[in-house]
Amino acid sequence: MPQQFVPPLGHSEETRYFFTTYPKAADALDRLYDTCEKVFIRSSESDKPSERLGFFLGRICVEEFSELVLLAVNGYGIGALKILRTMYERAVHAAYLFNHPELADLFLNYNTVHKRKAHNHLKKIFGVGTVLPPKDAQALEDDFKTIELDYTEVVCATCGTKRVQGSWTKLDLGSMANDVDDGYAELYYDCYYKPTLQTHTTVASLEARMSVVDGVLTFNDGPQRDQARTAIVHGHNLLLKVLETQNSYFQLGEESVLMERQKEFISAYAASSIPVSPPPPSSESAGQ
Repeated sequence: MPQQFVPPLGHSEETRYFFTTYPKAADALDRLYDTCEKVFIRSSESDKPSERLGFFLGRICVEEFSELVLLAVNGYGIGALKILRTMYERAVHAAYLFNHPELADLFLNYNTVHKRKAHNHLKKIFGVGTVLPPKDAQALEDDFKTIELDYTEVVCATCGTKRVQGSWTKLDLGSMANDVDDGYAELYYDCYYKPTLQTHTTVASLEARMSVVDGVLTFNDGPQRDQARTAIVHGHNLLLKVLETQNSYFQLGEESVLMERQKEFISAYAASSIPVSPPPPSSESAGQ
């Protein structure tokens, strides 16, 4: 098993519980990581920013899945769901940028907006005029002015009020997933929306951690097995989709291997109450 991917799972009671409940999961994960090595640990050359972005966003997804597994098999299911959300966001962005290489610069240049926001936040928090040397602060502002129009949105057509949009694209993530298709939209609810309720301060995030015991409202400090199972099943499914996207775009010729990984995925979690059938392969990859 490629060590650069494998999380230190430990030997907790929850780890034993998970792999006893799903005895085929360990082998399925081993083989999944072997395929990750084939897809991501390789030499390649590209002068296209969209290809580099899509590749490395996908590579981060592998690392995030390892973080998810580490938390889930040790009983921290809610923490694993939070990582599932970010993993899905990155996976959709990778596929979207593969499909729209003309938008790569728009994605990259938004980093200047983030830097300016960070600087402004620090000024507000610390109540100082600037937290950068004046020359650097002015350079940052000058850089921002060169791209500001690319990220400006009208918030009131009547009065003409404008503001800098909150993301590099005006599309929400669900719309991006619909644009990409290939099964990502079907994963949106379970991999992104529901985990978002646990990531943010919501009533749902409170309800997941509380219960009434003998008439007393109590914090649940035990293992979160249901959430752990949900996170691993959907995370495993999502990573398969990431690998399929990489394989299809870069024409790696791993179609038969990925079909085997899908079969192993279904078999590994057959005891789960969560539907584990992966979305059908895209027409492009199916035809290769």
